[in-house]
Amino acid sequence: MTMNSNEPHPSAAQQPIGDLSEDRWALFLSQTAQISWAEVAPLFARGQVIQVSDSIDLIAAAVAVAEDDKTQVAPWMAQHQFGLLDVSTAKRWAQGEPNLWAVVVNPWVLVQQQVLDAHALNR
Repeated sequence: MTMNSNEPHPSAAQQPIGDLSEDRWALFLSQTAQISWAEVAPLFARGQVIQVSDSIDLIAAAVAVAEDDKTQVAPWMAQHQFGLLDVSTAKRWAQGEPNLWAVVVNPWVLVQQQVLDAHALNR
């Protein structure tokens, strides 16, 4: 899978917090990149895509999955902020040009849609 990494991930300025592994944090940060829907689609078909809400830091989510941190992931899942990509979202992404970022935590690909703030665009 190829991913476009022309721009740094928006959470690049954030640092690991608490007991997050700094080594894993750095590894996932270096492997996070933009990805097109065309690249996500075959992974979605195989059931390997986890959607991460834009309210969650993508790198923190990757570290939590890698460390099997159920105490961190379970609340996200309960609040529908983290889970397998659903068909309706996949259809919506396929019909547009979403700003998607991804990181691989084998066997999963964590994907997050970065929503642009309309107010920020008008500055």
